[in-house]
Amino acid sequence: MSPNQLVILFVSGILAVYAALILPKGFALGLIGIGCALAAMYMASTYRFERSGLILLGTAAVLCGLEFVWKINYVAGVAAAILLPIGFVELYSGQQQISKGVAIPLGFALGAATTAFCRIGKQARINKRSDL
Repeated sequence: MSPNQLVILFVSGILAVYAALILPKGFALGLIGIGCALAAMYMASTYRFERSGLILLGTAAVLCGLEFVWKINYVAGVAAAILLPIGFVELYSGQQQISKGVAIPLGFALGAATTAFCRIGKQARINKRSDL
């Protein structure tokens, strides 16, 4: 598989997991999503990574986690949504570089979905505490 196809498979898998967490009876969809994301990560390991791409994607993942934990609204999530497409483009170099036409829309979609999902989860935690 090409790096473009791997990014599509990875993002599709993560979004499927998000959908499974929201939808009732989405267990099978979640398992398929986990399988897609893990398969994409395994197959991506056959290519040579650029350190800058890994740092950008890792920073985006940390910012998504901070969006879930901290009481800031969308600041870390927007920063992560900006870093994701840049990290996808920088992940490989040369012939294997992920095209901007794939990286930008998928990176923004994953960043926006993660930010929205974190916001929903944070609001659910707040509502649960107020019900106690």
